[in-house]
Amino acid sequence: MSDGTNDTLSPALRRVLADDGPGGVLSLARAGRGPIVEATGDPDAFDVTFVFSDRRKAPATAGLFCPAIPGGFARLGDLGDGVFASTFPLPRGARMKYHFCPDLPADLDAEALFRLSHSPHARRLDYLNPNTDQVHLRGLRVRIVESLLTLPGAVTPLPVRRQPGVPEGCTEELTIDSRALGRRKQCLIYRPAQELAGSEPLPVVLLFQGNEEWQETSYFDNLIAAAQVPPFVAVLFRERSFTVRLREFSGGPAHIRFVTDELWPVLGQRGLLAGPPATVAGFSAGGLAAASLAAAQPVLFPRLGVVSGALHLTPTTDLNKVSDGSAPLLLRQLESAQAIPDRVYVAAGQFEDAWEGALLTDATRLARVCQERGATVRFDTGPTGHDGVSARSYLGSGLGWLMASR
Repeated sequence: MSDGTNDTLSPALRRVLADDGPGGVLSLARAGRGPIVEATGDPDAFDVTFVFSDRRKAPATAGLFCPAIPGGFARLGDLGDGVFASTFPLPRGARMKYHFCPDLPADLDAEALFRLSHSPHARRLDYLNPNTDQVHLRGLRVRIVESLLTLPGAVTPLPVRRQPGVPEGCTEELTIDSRALGRRKQCLIYRPAQELAGSEPLPVVLLFQGNEEWQETSYFDNLIAAAQVPPFVAVLFRERSFTVRLREFSGGPAHIRFVTDELWPVLGQRGLLAGPPATVAGFSAGGLAAASLAAAQPVLFPRLGVVSGALHLTPTTDLNKVSDGSAPLLLRQLESAQAIPDRVYVAAGQFEDAWEGALLTDATRLARVCQERGATVRFDTGPTGHDGVSARSYLGSGLGWLMASR
């Protein structure tokens, strides 16, 4: 039982705990619908208190997995009455996923912590916080949902859902019997309303998703309507199996042959390649696929966008282990390639490496290699983690910059 003076809390919440007990702290979190955010003397930082209480039973301990705190993990202070909480200083504008884990093992080494952070079964959502981020691993029947915290000052992407008055583009299903992949590949072609009105040929953007970050094409309508990007035609892929997507995105040659030898001629026959140079972009494993394609075919794809690229992935990567930090093969290939894309956008969050391997480290390496090879490079980073909301925010900025010069 707590003595009512938990030293892991901010001074203001220690007073609440002393006056009103654990229930007083829990009530503040409930009223704020999630973590308690307090201003500090520093305009660029907040005190953020994560509060956990299990509605089913009172656990003996509780931990917090949050990539913005030191080491990405902390044991929460026991306030008593089944309420656990701790305060952490976090930067203005931060956005990150987090989850709780009750009844922690007594001993947790680095490998056990990594496995626990990725386990879909041991985690608990913050039931007070309605904002979540979801990863659906189709084919594995796994859905990982985490709470999402956004602090004041964060860059908010345009909404995914259709907005009133925004012109609606159209989509077309395309299925290709791929010899390169040995199976049928389903694609989705998005055409904006401006093309339907009979404008000039538009640039084509090939988009690879890590999960389903921009599967809702109404997001593209919103980007164009807000003048954040010029009108463009997008080509996406419908992939029902996470393992197949991961194998193809990290496998290299077969997927590249599919795009260049099979998909691209079909798009040309439909008159979609008559516009400005094409762009290829992707998030997470999709970022690796985009970079691999542009590295192999810089003439076809002179413009490259990589958002939180999982450049370390290979077909044999063990997702239950942290990256060893060695330079990915792709970077070594770019260093010696005869040519590279002309214009490269790279983005990664400052909190990505806590759980997801060396994503920020590799993004920094990618930007440096491309710049040293003569490409025009823009590198964006901020207090973000590995989530779909941040991915859409970076993508909107990146596409606007990549297509600004034709």
